[in-house]
Amino acid sequence: MKLVEPSLIYKQAYLEAIREFEAAGELHIMRVKEALKPEFSYEAYVEQCTNESKGIGLPDGWVPATTFLLVEN
Repeated sequence: MKLVEPSLIYKQAYLEAIREFEAAGELHIMRVKEALKPEFSYEAYVEQCTNESKGIGLPDGWVPATTFLLVEN
């Protein structure tokens, strides 16, 4: 297992994980509800995560933060 930043190569795995969270009723987990919306774009999600880690477009008072995905194999 390893931690990686979101990227386009993990799109299918991310969407599968979201479906697993939904099936388990785990809708309280950060960004799961957002990812279940029909208008969700994984590509936009990756861009948002990248920008957040660089401090781009953050609301006033927020600090940069990096999102990681836990991947296996």
